[in-house]
Amino acid sequence: MLIVATDSGSPFALDLNTLEMKGLLSFVLKGIARVGGLDLAYSKESADALNTNEILAHARYDKRLNRLIMSKSKFDIPGNDNKGNTIYEFLEFDNTFRLVSSRKYISRFMAMHDWMITDDYYVVPKNLAMLQWECLGKFVMGKALGVDIFLWTKKVC
Repeated sequence: MLIVATDSGSPFALDLNTLEMKGLLSFVLKGIARVGGLDLAYSKESADALNTNEILAHARYDKRLNRLIMSKSKFDIPGNDNKGNTIYEFLEFDNTFRLVSSRKYISRFMAMHDWMITDDYYVVPKNLAMLQWECLGKFVMGKALGVDIFLWTKKVC
């Protein structure tokens, strides 16, 4: 099975030989769980962890542990002190796609696109974008782009 992911989406499963779309990865894993067998009963837990539109496009493979690591990113608005937060979750799967680890972290509001791993850490580069609350109304009304609600070096809305 080949896994294809997009930012803020749900990953898809493709046939490794034909590249035929098999469907959402969470549904494919639930289908495997329904087929039965004690060794595949954990597929539902893995499927539930992936049944979201918060998965990021970039996954990592930890060769030392033989694990596929996927990440989720979710905005918590208004968050602490009305400044917004981001909740990150890192999901680790073994070579049979058993969910073996799930870890959550909270930071100040930050858009995450890419990340790295070391033997001991998930590394998330700091993104300097800040939420511009005053631009949120224009965005909600369709008068500004989504990127316009982030402050980089100057206000854009």
